[in-house]
Amino acid sequence: MIIYSFPYAAGSSYIFNDFKSLIKDYHQVISIDYPGHGKRFCEELLCSIEEIAADAIRHISFEKEYALLGYSMGTMVVLELLRTIVDRRLPLPVNVYLCALEPPIGDDGQISGEGASKDEVLKALRQLNGTPEEFFDNEELIDLILPIVRKDFLAAMVVLELLRTIVDRRLPL
Repeated sequence: MIIYSFPYAAGSSYIFNDFKSLIKDYHQVISIDYPGHGKRFCEELLCSIEEIAADAIRHISFEKEYALLGYSMGTMVVLELLRTIVDRRLPLPVNVYLCALEPPIGDDGQISGEGASKDEVLKALRQLNGTPEEFFDNEELIDLILPIVRKDFLAAMVVLELLRTIVDRRLPL
């Protein structure tokens, strides 16, 4: 079986390297880089989960059994992929793994995205507790990665607003 894995905001396929090593004797893991991330760094960043999922679906082979694994923002991508797969009547995954959906929310309850200051975005990254401290000491790296983080947080914000609406109105998923 192939497990297609989708990383967190501003992450890349490299985060799944240890996971690949652990299960290589049992399953093939194909980690997806979003445009503007990892191996696809030079491509244009996308602004919505729908766009990211539309890009990602092109990397899935529906001829073999497969599973989907989303980590944090990757869970949103996987949920959108599932909607698209069902809408297109494509073969469903054998399993779906949704891990660590933690929104990038600041002290004021707002998600740090496109309009947030550099300091607000960096504070949100620190609160998520997944970024090495050395990153915050490197201004050049921050300036390089900040546009990616902003776009990913913005894409996540749209999905979280939809989820809040579903919960607030008790709409069926």
